[in-house]
Amino acid sequence: MTDPDHTVTRAAGGSDAEATATRHDSRPPGVAPPPANARYTLGDEIGRGGMGAVFRATDDTLGREVAVKVLRDLFEPDSGTARRFADEARIAAQLQHPGIPPVHDLGTLPDGRPFLAMKLIKGDTLDDLLKRRPTPGHDRGRFVAVFEGVCQAVGYAHAHGVIHRDLKPQNIMVGAFGEVQVMDWGLAKVLRAGSVSDGSAADTAPETELRGLRESGDDETRAGSVMGTPAYMPPEQAAGAIHKIDARSDVFGLGGVLAVVLTGKPPFTSDSAESTRVMAAQGEVEECLDRLDGCGAEPELVALCKRCLSPRQADRPADAGAVAAAVAAFRADAEARARQAELDRVKAEGETATAEAKAAEGRKRRKVQLALAAAVVLMVAGAGAVAVWRVDEDGKKRAEAVRLEGEERERTAKEAAEAELRAQADRDRTAKAAAAVAGLLDRAEAALRAGDADRAAPFLDQAARRAKDDAVPDHAARLDAYRGDLEVLRALDAVDDFRWSPVGNGYPKPPVVAAKWAGTFAGFGVVPGTTPPAAAAARVNATTVRAHLVAALDGWLARTKTDGAAVAAVLEAADPDPFRSEVRRLLAAADGPGLAALAGRAEWAEQPSSVVQAYASAPAVPVEVRRGLLIRVAAARPGDFGLVAAVGLTYPNNTPAGAAERVRWFQAATALRPRNMRAHTNLAIALHDLRDPAGAAAVYREAIRLDGTYAAPHNGLGNVLRELGQLDAAIAAYRKGIELDATDPLPHANLGYALHDRKDMPGAEAAFRKALELEPKSAPARNGLGNALRGRGKLADAVAEYKAAIALDDGYALPHFNLGAALADLGDPDAAAAAYRTAAGIDVKFAAPHNALGDLLFARGDHAGAAAAYRESIRRDPTAAAPHNGLGIVLGSRGDLPAAEAEFREALRLSPGFAPARDNLAAVLRMQGKPPDAPPPPRKQ
Repeated sequence: MTDPDHTVTRAAGGSDAEATATRHDSRPPGVAPPPANARYTLGDEIGRGGMGAVFRATDDTLGREVAVKVLRDLFEPDSGTARRFADEARIAAQLQHPGIPPVHDLGTLPDGRPFLAMKLIKGDTLDDLLKRRPTPGHDRGRFVAVFEGVCQAVGYAHAHGVIHRDLKPQNIMVGAFGEVQVMDWGLAKVLRAGSVSDGSAADTAPETELRGLRESGDDETRAGSVMGTPAYMPPEQAAGAIHKIDARSDVFGLGGVLAVVLTGKPPFTSDSAESTRVMAAQGEVEECLDRLDGCGAEPELVALCKRCLSPRQADRPADAGAVAAAVAAFRADAEARARQAELDRVKAEGETATAEAKAAEGRKRRKVQLALAAAVVLMVAGAGAVAVWRVDEDGKKRAEAVRLEGEERERTAKEAAEAELRAQADRDRTAKAAAAVAGLLDRAEAALRAGDADRAAPFLDQAARRAKDDAVPDHAARLDAYRGDLEVLRALDAVDDFRWSPVGNGYPKPPVVAAKWAGTFAGFGVVPGTTPPAAAAARVNATTVRAHLVAALDGWLARTKTDGAAVAAVLEAADPDPFRSEVRRLLAAADGPGLAALAGRAEWAEQPSSVVQAYASAPAVPVEVRRGLLIRVAAARPGDFGLVAAVGLTYPNNTPAGAAERVRWFQAATALRPRNMRAHTNLAIALHDLRDPAGAAAVYREAIRLDGTYAAPHNGLGNVLRELGQLDAAIAAYRKGIELDATDPLPHANLGYALHDRKDMPGAEAAFRKALELEPKSAPARNGLGNALRGRGKLADAVAEYKAAIALDDGYALPHFNLGAALADLGDPDAAAAAYRTAAGIDVKFAAPHNALGDLLFARGDHAGAAAAYRESIRRDPTAAAPHNGLGIVLGSRGDLPAAEAEFREALRLSPGFAPARDNLAAVLRMQGKPPDAPPPPRKQ
């Protein structure tokens, strides 16, 4: 089957896990095809990979030649591999692009194994073509053009939320006429909701556990292991960091393909599969970069290849579309340079021809002059000589006129040819530039519609630079419109960031969030109640971010107390729908019973996620009703990040109540959006509330790694570190939060508590006063300032601050408790006891007031009352050591030494370093005549 020009035949989707093109003449003879299907007659095997074997086949229904890929008989028909095999077909079938081979059919063979029918691709793999070059620099322009085609096909897949994960020259086919096909989508992955779906339940499930690499060639793909080809793997893929793999991982693979084009070798080369994978995981690209520096290719290509091969994802181009745009710009510039060189050559040749023509004309004139001179010598004098002279002068004039006329025609023709060449070059350059700008704007539009401002921005920047550099005016209006849309999208994202950000014990109040949206829409030129609804709707619907504007209007409507009717009118005009209009009318009226009655309606299954979230944000709807609807819809859309995160937001913050559920939902949210900092922050808060400070610290650090410019995770990390006893690290975290946002009172107050723990009372006082300057009505900051003043011996001032905190929040137990301590220090035991009892009554789980009350009663000689208070403290908090020590003292004073010994031993069990309990135990042992190391008495059964 090998053609004379060394082409090979491959199937679309081809082999999948150990994928390289396999020539038929290299296949061992006697390979039997699988059982035939009713529609397809299978022929010889033409390729094989980790999951499937590919056969030439005839489609008996349509009478055409196709390729049929069949699950290998190593795998059961109902295995996970079989499901992935089917996923490949579903994903590839939905990627409709000239550079991605089409899938025609998906079915089952008589033995139960799945198969897929594909277009039969004839051509060479890029790997074969590159290997046949005499040198890596040979015919580089042709291979760069092929690479651009690869980037365009992969860029299309990225725009639809699909990544390939195994890009390499073996998986690229080049046809006889230069057509490019990106093969082998068996490892493709759908990244996000709203993109191409593989149609399987596994689409949103975590990937299977990674297994070790087999020892085989380092340039092969591994099935059922770290997926991909180690020689071309980005570090995050080679390290098995599945949650980090995204479009930039494919960009690294494209960089690997370009590296082979430029240098003849992939990024990573070693003597075994595992050592190659380790090189990839560690990002050891130095050798490859050295090869690139010495390859002699154009600096722009080398620089692009290096950017693609950056070990840090953030340093690579955003996706394959960005790489394609860069290659297109390079090729357009190269073609422009080539055309200019051709013009310079033509001009030089014309100048040479003109000079030669002038020289020939001079030689001809000299010959004529010599001939005339000889004739004059032979002629007689007189009238005959004069006649000859006149004839000669007339001939010279005519010859000169002819010569000048010829030169003029030649000059005019040459100038016209040069002008046409320049005009055509300008037209070609303008057309190329206009096409490149249009392509960049197409990608920007797709990103804007998807709500991805970070991805849209670089495309717009590139389009603007290209339009300016190449004087492309055609897309100016479109570019300006998309810039405006990007500004609006970023403003909407800022409101989303704000409403997601924890504030104190919860999230921003609904009216505050509504005011943020009101300001955003006013900047957009839409003021509900002032702007006519039809005009506002036209403004909204004319943008690429229309869906996000409608979603923001829904969110605003759910939270406003004043603008509901006006916002609902705009929504009615911009997004008319009977069910949504009913929901919005009830939201505008804050009709809680009416809204609650809608919760069970079947129409919710068809509503946009934003409408469901808006309903679930309405304070008028009972939280259980909102949560129930969210969970029901999220269960049907498990890949919808917004819905999953919204469920987590329905549980109270900074409390153990519901913390386990919050952890579950925010874990799902971070799995869907691994790079979303706020999802990580909310997960960390939930873990902290679940009494997992170490886990919370790890997640806070990941949030900071994702976006270190945001203050909330620094403040949260400080709280966790303070709880873990790491005061210096906690103080540093609070100070970083303050550096990032000095207007937030929370990190100032928390810094005060940490400095108080470190006995830095002046520093604590300053921090609390700054917090109160920013938020004078903060009861926790007043309470903290009281603690700092008490620590400095300013008891009267401390009492005043505690009373001020109580006035701000009478249901806050801590200032009552601290007031009791300050009053006790001032010698007012009755008032102190009353304050302790008030604190204990406010918080039934608060054990410390009973312990303090026990100390107070014991000092006053009320041993029975003290014993009762200590026992109540132990009941409320069995893990505290101090009340056991206090109870032991009371029992010892009564002469019940064995019981006192038991309480001191329990205090030391709970807190081995508790010195008072250790000293008291030693004393009671001496009083009983026991040695200091006497074992505890046997416990009563």
